[in-house]
Amino acid sequence: LPARETSLPGAMPVWSEITLQQIIEWWDFQNQKTIFTSVLQKLQILRMNSSPEIVPLIQNYQETLRAYLDQRSKAGYETKGHQPHNAPLLSRNVIKRLNGLDAQLGAFRQNTPPKSTPEPARRPR
Repeated sequence: LPARETSLPGAMPVWSEITLQQIIEWWDFQNQKTIFTSVLQKLQILRMNSSPEIVPLIQNYQETLRAYLDQRSKAGYETKGHQPHNAPLLSRNVIKRLNGLDAQLGAFRQNTPPKSTPEPARRPR
């Protein structure tokens, strides 16, 4: 996912890519909920416009994120500097699941031939 980050106080933010796993590790739950809700909406659109071969993988991403949000919500919210006692375990489990899904996605990409672009029409001679 694209995200803006700053390396030093007062520095200009730069755009970089961030993974779902990094969001879980680095962001507080309120921000995770916001971004994951948006990701789930995008996954739904992607699912409706994808080839049937990739739909189960997209559904697995959706189910994983929904389950994480549900379980994490039930675990309670962070207070300043403290997170619920089972939040680290939930985080580790979902990160492991997302790593597996990312591996499946990588394998799918390697086994899918690139889309060919149509050759331009030739003029009759």
